[in-house]
Order: sequence, then structure tokens, then C-alpha cells
Amino acid sequence: MAERLQPPHGAFSFAFREDVTLISLSGSWNYQCAEIYSNILSQRVAQKPDKEKTVVFNCTEWGLQTPRTADRLQELSIELAKYYRALYIAYITRPEILSIIQYILRKQYNGVEDVFRWEVFYHLDNARDWLSSLGKSIVPLTLSDFPETIDATEYAKNMPKHS
Repeated sequence: MAERLQPPHGAFSFAFREDVTLISLSGSWNYQCAEIYSNILSQRVAQKPDKEKTVVFNCTEWGLQTPRTADRLQELSIELAKYYRALYIAYITRPEILSIIQYILRKQYNGVEDVFRWEVFYHLDNARDWLSSLGKSIVPLTLSDFPETIDATEYAKNMPKHS
């Protein structure tokens, strides 16, 4: 029996800049949201592969996810690792979900630790300082520099239909 697809639940958006990619995540994600996010990011990376990339995530409004969602994001990490020599990733979150975010990320980056260098922070300034200590200078950022999230159902409307 075929699995019944649920509508995507969750939101995200990207801002691709010369020195850094800014990604905003919000809501509780289900598998369909993770699949849409993965497809969009995979297509972008395949079109513009890079040897190194700096990424900052705003996860202050991100919720929980299902185990299948976590598995899909781990698959995405393995796929993206093929395009990069190094990815420097800072996550901005809130204290009450720090341990959850760290657990998710340890699982997500399992097997690709040689490519992904990541850390979780409460404050954007600390993230910038950490990136700077790794030789990655980015222009000063505020949370208002991050794009507003777009509901995954909006992205789904523009995705090609598979039969």
C-alpha cells in the first residue's frame, strides 16, 4: 500500500550572499517539508558548487521534527558533502532548544564530519567571532538580515509534479 503524503509543515528561506548564505528555519518540520528544503538546496548547490562555504542559520523559531525528517536532513548532508571541501556552519538558537538542536545536528552530520564544521550559539556576535577564528570573515549581521521564512506549502506550489 502506498504511503499517503501529508501536506508539508514548516517554513524556511534562503539569502545567498557573496560572503555567507543566510538560512531561516521555523515551525515544526515534517518529512515533506524536509524533502522540499532538500530539493531546493540540492539544486542550488549543484548549480553553484564551491570549495568552501560559510552558512549561518537562524533557528530561533525552529521547532521539533520527526525521525524521518532527521533522516532526510542527514541524507542531504551526505549529498552536499560531495560538493564542498569545507562548510562552516553557525546555528543561532534559543537556550530551551539547544540540546535538541545539538542532538539533531550530531545525527545530521554523522559520517561527514570531515566536511562540516558547525557550532550552535545563542548570540549572532558569538557565531561571527567563531567564524572569524576559523578565518571566515563575514560582514556584521543582525537577525533582521535574515530572510523571512516562507511556508513549505508555498514552495511546493512551484515544484514540478512527479507522477
